[in-house]
Amino acid sequence: MLNEETFRRHAEETLALAARLRQVRRLFKTEGGHLTGAGRALLAEGLKTGLSTAELAELLEVNPAVVRYHSRQLQQPVHGQTRLHTARRDHAEPELAFEAS
Repeated sequence: MLNEETFRRHAEETLALAARLRQVRRLFKTEGGHLTGAGRALLAEGLKTGLSTAELAELLEVNPAVVRYHSRQLQQPVHGQTRLHTARRDHAEPELAFEAS
């Protein structure tokens, strides 16, 4: 059973976590609800890893139509490659070079 002190501590921790989450969300969305560059990069990474439109919309707290719009933008060709292909290349894991002994 929770006593008043334990309840108060949990409430303060929850409020602090909620404030921190709002700070993080501002990295991905503007006050007007538009995705920032970081938000679009997160969306591209989510698409690359197979997240659904609904999952990405929930994660970014946007309408699924916003996810579909940016997905279409990523599929448009730029210099012969899609933006998603370019994003995959730009965010690829670096290859490690090992010296032969």
